[in-house]
Order: sequence, then C-alpha cells, then structure tokens
Amino acid sequence: MCFWTDDGQGDADADVVRGGPNGDLSLSHAQLNFAIYGASHPRYQGMVRPARPDERP
Repeated sequence: MCFWTDDGQGDADADVVRGGPNGDLSLSHAQLNFAIYGASHPRYQGMVRPARPDERP
C-alpha cells in the first residue's frame, strides 16, 4: 500500500535511517511522506493503492 518494507523498525528508533530495503528513508520520514503523498516516497505514488480509511494515520 505505501511501498515501505517492514524491517522491524518502530517508534523507538523511527528517526534512524537503517538503509537496507528502505534506502535513505527513516520510518519517520516515510510516515510523513505517506501523510502527504500516500506513499513512503513520492516516486512510488504510481505504484501504490490508495489507503483505506482505517489505514490512514
């Protein structure tokens, strides 16, 4: 739905950029992008489905 790969990152370290499958995004940045663009990064907007109301932050 948002093109974020769950790598186990959570609220405790949400501002840390881990690299790996999510590249240069921290969870916090991806969440902000999702709120703005509906995807973890603007480049993924055309690859994701719209979020259902229960999936919105």
